[in-house]
Amino acid sequence: MPRPASPEDEEHLDSEESVEAVITLMNSAVEIFEALSASDWKQGLIEAFPTIMDGDVNRIHSAFTKKITRLRAILPLAVEAPASTVDAPAPRVNPRDAQPPAESSKTKPPKKKVRVEPTPSDVTPPATAPLMEVDEPAAPLSASGKAPTKPLPIPSSKRAPPPTSAAPVLFRAPSAPRKRRQGKYTAHGTLRRAIILTPPADSPVNAASFTPEVINNLNRLLKSDVKSDVILTHASVEGNGICIAASRVPSPAEIAFVLKYVRRIFPSPNIPIGHSPITSTSYLKIVDIPHVPASSKEWALKQHEAFMSALNKSPVGASLAKLIKHKPRFMRASPHSDSCWAWVDIHDTVAGSNARLYISKFVSIGGTNCQIKGARPHSGSVQCARCQRWGHHSDQCRAKCARCSLCSGPHTEANHFKYVDAKRADVRQCANCTAAKHPADKRSHSSTDSKVCPFWKNRFDRAWLKRQFPARSTSGVQ
Repeated sequence: MPRPASPEDEEHLDSEESVEAVITLMNSAVEIFEALSASDWKQGLIEAFPTIMDGDVNRIHSAFTKKITRLRAILPLAVEAPASTVDAPAPRVNPRDAQPPAESSKTKPPKKKVRVEPTPSDVTPPATAPLMEVDEPAAPLSASGKAPTKPLPIPSSKRAPPPTSAAPVLFRAPSAPRKRRQGKYTAHGTLRRAIILTPPADSPVNAASFTPEVINNLNRLLKSDVKSDVILTHASVEGNGICIAASRVPSPAEIAFVLKYVRRIFPSPNIPIGHSPITSTSYLKIVDIPHVPASSKEWALKQHEAFMSALNKSPVGASLAKLIKHKPRFMRASPHSDSCWAWVDIHDTVAGSNARLYISKFVSIGGTNCQIKGARPHSGSVQCARCQRWGHHSDQCRAKCARCSLCSGPHTEANHFKYVDAKRADVRQCANCTAAKHPADKRSHSSTDSKVCPFWKNRFDRAWLKRQFPARSTSGVQ
């Protein structure tokens, strides 16, 4: 699990990151406007948000209509200019059709309107279109002041282009979408192509309960009842829960259907099987929290109680408390300081949208306005759920067989009491402390005992983990 950084970490964005954030917001707005402008905007909106109601859909489109009217009034139209005069072909002029030299305004004859019949090569307009009138210069006066008896030939004229060939009027094309930006205070969660189930502590349901028959029945019901194309493949252990892998990211409706089916075939009398949403994690820190006077053994508990009580009373803190993912951790600024810091992990999106809602806001705790800031996550090492060793995931495990987390024997924890003699069933032995050749009295605990095992206490210290296995330090702990 990642941990937050030290108080000296800088959470503000630099200039380049600020520019990228603004550009990302603009691109997102353009994509939303494009989706709402499409003919099937309602279907696309419902597919993106399956739980949205019809009335709320109409409210969204009504707000979009008002905003797009204002946007059209703000943005200038980008008109494609016609070809320049340099590129246009020069008209052919006969010498006899050339205009005479310009004369003074006093002697310049007036212009008159004439009707011009189109030639066969001209564009034929609609039958109802009137004939185009052009200005023809009157015959110039002769030296005697009389008009010539023979009129000058009438120059040919093309009709105006039809509307289909006119220059189009359009808005400027949006730039290519940029890659989604992730905040420095946000870490990705587990693979989202799965469903995480959390059975109660006293439930006998585990990953082995989801046999191929159960998985096949789920796939058949998903296809027939929900009309879904998602395919569930297998079940595995994921921490304290059960991970059911899927062919794609399941929708909320599909997750609810699977959860309903699982609760029906695996009933629990007290607490039903739950679902743990797969999200990313954002790390926040709340500074200048008043220190609660208490003994060293009771301080963490007293501080946590006072903190959560004040958080639930604050308007900002009440909504923040609903997103808390892990138990908040506290650290005093110094041994003799009258204030402390709280490290809070919250459920969030990949882009860290939830964290941005709270960063730079204040929470009133003990009469003090405490500011919420972003904390940079630092990932710790990972423990393999198959061989119990640190430094790699179970998907990359190269061990020949699985190891029991209780006795480090060559069997799984589920089969511990089946393969171990009843006299030694309660004996514990850590696989990591044994491999690191720790003293015998320092390895009599399970590999997952986070309170006793030194590997758990130093799981964020990668250098310490490497020192335990110097011969295999370059390839990780395995």
